[in-house]
Amino acid sequence: MYIGSKYDRSLKLFKLMKALYNQTIMKIINYFFLSMFLLTLGCSNHPKIERIELDSKLEKVATEAQEDTLEISRFTFCELIQRNDWDEVAILSPYIVAKQLENGGIKDYNQIFDDLETMNDSKCSFLFLQKKRVIAYSIINRGPINFSKPLVSIFYLNKVDCSRLKLKKMASGFDLLVDK
Repeated sequence: MYIGSKYDRSLKLFKLMKALYNQTIMKIINYFFLSMFLLTLGCSNHPKIERIELDSKLEKVATEAQEDTLEISRFTFCELIQRNDWDEVAILSPYIVAKQLENGGIKDYNQIFDDLETMNDSKCSFLFLQKKRVIAYSIINRGPINFSKPLVSIFYLNKVDCSRLKLKKMASGFDLLVDK
């Protein structure tokens, strides 16, 4: 009888340890899948950056300014943009590199950097920023209005500056002026 009871206690202890072991393994597996799910959810939480088409609107503005007799015309750039959730625009010169964007404090540009890299001398791009995060962008032809500044790779306009823009007639189109 004594051997049987010792055997019964060992069997019960073994079953208890096996149950605890199975519960621990299941907890580890559950935590693993839960963490993988949360990690995946967190990584896919970046909103898609909208591309805004501005070329046709800028061509219309340039045509109207060309017909105007004034050498310097007021330019309502802010009104061309349908979105209102940006706080500044970064105007990029052609051939911008990622390090220049990082040095400028611009974040979340990775989604669109391939588009920016394909630019050439005839293109200029705008990054619409909200707290230095890219929320929208536009790539335009530099033909009618030259937005790039010599020796400046990134030129910033806030909403106040945006409402003070003027176009100056040049021989090859228009140059952008900010009225302070």
